[in-house]
Amino acid sequence: MTITLMLALLIIQIAPGQPPSDAEIVSGVEVQCEGNYPVDEVYKLISPLLHAPLRRYKLRKTVEEIYGLGLFSQVKVDKVSLEGKNVKLTFILQPKEIVRDVRFKGNKHVSETRLRAALKSKEGTEYAEEIVRQDVNRIRRLYKGVGFYEVKVTTEVRKLVPQEVELTFRIEEGDRALIGQVSFVGNSAFNSKTLLKESKLKENTPYSEETLRTAMEKVEKFYVKKGFLTAKVRKLREAYFPMINRINLQIEVREGPMVKVIFKGNRHMGEDDLKEGMLLFRLRELSEFVLRRSVLDIETAYRRMGFYNAKASYQVEGDMKRNVVVTFKVEEGERFKIKRIEFEGNRAFTDEELKRRISTKESGWSIPFLGNKRKGIYDEELFKIDLKALEIFYRRNGYLDVRIGEPKVEVKDKKLTVKVEIDEGKRRWVKGIRIEGCKIFKERELLKRLSTKVNEPINEETLISDRIYIKSRYAERGYLYAQVEPRYDPTSGLVTFYVEEGKQVRVGRITFSGNERTDRSVLMREMGLKEGQVFNAAKLAE
Repeated sequence: MTITLMLALLIIQIAPGQPPSDAEIVSGVEVQCEGNYPVDEVYKLISPLLHAPLRRYKLRKTVEEIYGLGLFSQVKVDKVSLEGKNVKLTFILQPKEIVRDVRFKGNKHVSETRLRAALKSKEGTEYAEEIVRQDVNRIRRLYKGVGFYEVKVTTEVRKLVPQEVELTFRIEEGDRALIGQVSFVGNSAFNSKTLLKESKLKENTPYSEETLRTAMEKVEKFYVKKGFLTAKVRKLREAYFPMINRINLQIEVREGPMVKVIFKGNRHMGEDDLKEGMLLFRLRELSEFVLRRSVLDIETAYRRMGFYNAKASYQVEGDMKRNVVVTFKVEEGERFKIKRIEFEGNRAFTDEELKRRISTKESGWSIPFLGNKRKGIYDEELFKIDLKALEIFYRRNGYLDVRIGEPKVEVKDKKLTVKVEIDEGKRRWVKGIRIEGCKIFKERELLKRLSTKVNEPINEETLISDRIYIKSRYAERGYLYAQVEPRYDPTSGLVTFYVEEGKQVRVGRITFSGNERTDRSVLMREMGLKEGQVFNAAKLAE
């Protein structure tokens, strides 16, 4: 397709006046730009240079201002000497080219979605050769990760209209590399044959980084199961042989000492339950920090079971390089249950109403095999969530300034009393609603569908749902990037939705992936959207 490029040429000649100094005087300018671009905007920026001494800092500032328009990828300035000290400046502008569509050809083993996520060149971004070259390398690395070491990637750029391009990546995947020799280093407790069997890696099978990662995880789990808690496995090196398309792997094992972990005094919690929450078994490290933190993890686990005064300690014995025994000793103490939950400062809602809003319950009376096993247990973390739920409850009912204090726990006769202080603040009401910046809709058309109502308590969640509703209405008309910001004035009680409609969006190139049996035309017919028409989010959802 032949593209005719318009040349916008603006020449202004000004008779030289009296120069204010011995410096060169700018007596004329010329603006050259491919395509239909608003050179008048450029002239407004360069006009202060005319009939004035040429100063480098002023010229540099003008060039920066032209770049600031966001329309040009390159700005050059040529200077031509005229009669006397007069000069003419020619501003040569290279408009930005925008990527309208990105396509892929030949990708069978890597999805289009995954390829797009890896690239910097995306629809709507500026086209730049350097970025495209980097994207080619990104695609190669992506394919290398799934075993295609001989992949070839080329690009095609097709101009659609002035300053818009279609970018195509053509991919020749080649054959996937196969696993060659696999060797282990650093292993003394188990021979390489045993580790290879546990890894499930097999010679002459397809290679990928994911396959190798899974294999190393299996070897680590094998070591941990055998008592080597701190064992680490990593890829040491790889060697690719293109003539035979094989990759040899060398895997390093750092076995560490054999670690035996013993628990004492844990009558009410099993070892597996304790291990699940301990940093020692998550990080698999034997540092002092990890062991101390694991002690805190044990105490936290017990507190969540109602053993509010549980204490734990640890002891390490043996050679840290060979055999280590770590003993965790637990003093469970007595199990405490909540006798009362008391609220102070709550005027709008009774204690009973607030208690119904939280999951933490007073002990009361229950049949063990029918009642809630956690009833009456005080869990600090869970109670923090409960207090957050109370705050949300208050805010939903118009108490935007509510403050809920930290819980105070009193212990007496194996029973807990939990006290919570509440500062409700003033209840806020909606006195009026308006929408500002709305042009394509009538205000009353949107207002009648809002959940926020006049003479009702202000509710932030309702404001959010109304914001989503207004944005969805704009998206139905193609204003996909419309911005809606709700604000509430506590003094007047007025709710205002501020709208920035933005530009209307049209449907560009529609691409499908995975449609091996269904023709593109059939899918296009079923979509309800056509290329070039105004975008409608509701139709897309259908």
